[in-house]
Amino acid sequence: MSEDQPLEELSVEEHREDEVFKTLLNMIPGFKDQLTSASISEDDIEAISELIQKGCSGAQSDDTKALKG
Repeated sequence: MSEDQPLEELSVEEHREDEVFKTLLNMIPGFKDQLTSASISEDDIEAISELIQKGCSGAQSDDTKALKG
């Protein structure tokens, strides 16, 4: 998804991802500054992405366990 792409042109999935990303930026103090810092590497961004995904997977697993009772 391009930063210049108008929201109207986004697919439903891209729009959802954009909303989740904006929520993360608002929830985590300084997160946007860290991501846009000149000193952050692609490896750092990938590591952050993996940690977020791990947290999402863990939360989903917890929800599934709670449903099973």
